[in-house]
Amino acid sequence: MSQKPNIILIITEQQRGDCLSSDGHPVLLTPNMDEIVANGARFSRCYSDCPICMPARRTILSGQFPATHGLLSNKEGLEWQPAATMAQVLRDQGYQTRWIGRSMHQYPQQARFGYDEVENGGSDPDSEYGSWLKANAPNDCGGWHGAGVMHNDWTARPWPLPEYLHNTNWTVERGLRFLRRRDPTCPFFLTLSFLAAHPPLQPPAPYLGLRRLRAGAVSFERARFQRYQAALGNRRAGDARGCHADPAGSGRGGCARKCGWPQSGALAARRNA
Repeated sequence: MSQKPNIILIITEQQRGDCLSSDGHPVLLTPNMDEIVANGARFSRCYSDCPICMPARRTILSGQFPATHGLLSNKEGLEWQPAATMAQVLRDQGYQTRWIGRSMHQYPQQARFGYDEVENGGSDPDSEYGSWLKANAPNDCGGWHGAGVMHNDWTARPWPLPEYLHNTNWTVERGLRFLRRRDPTCPFFLTLSFLAAHPPLQPPAPYLGLRRLRAGAVSFERARFQRYQAALGNRRAGDARGCHADPAGSGRGGCARKCGWPQSGALAARRNA
């Protein structure tokens, strides 16, 4: 290829490999990701090198096995200075590189690991998303956890604020903003890191109310988990969060279409541990 392709790497959190409607999932609705599948390649036997968040992300960044990069669990505060990262290699080849969304979850926390710029969409009040939410949401909303649903909580509630304030929507809009403002004289490498479908389970209310989710969650869970009927609502919220993460109307597929994919670039979607 004589012209260097534009690249978008999409990372979702805690999304199982079979959680796609194109894979026959009986509940989830994922039309944007299904479009990527229809116009590209789906690797049905592609496995994470480590089913834990921080080591898996370090592997994505470096291309190394956990035994090589040295992180085997979610160990906070362990600083890392890799010899090279994917973003660094692409930047050295003339790419404009940007990370948007949930943090890389590495230390030092402010390190960019080869990216020109990083926009942290984490739930921390001091992140770029947290500061933006504080500036745009009602003063008494309580921030990202204002509904009382915590980061690793299995409580399920609808997102209490307008949908545009949701973390998923923020990540999409910041990605589109980058595409509008990027340097047109060079190729780009954009990483969109979605917190969804990781808890908190607080998708916007319309996604919780989808008829297919209401019916599908009941029939799907009754068939597999007869003894855990009390968990049906939470499972439905998880499915709804996955549908919203497809995401938010224009969503990931919208980001891809804005940059002319598939004609002008490469797009990869990876479901993280």
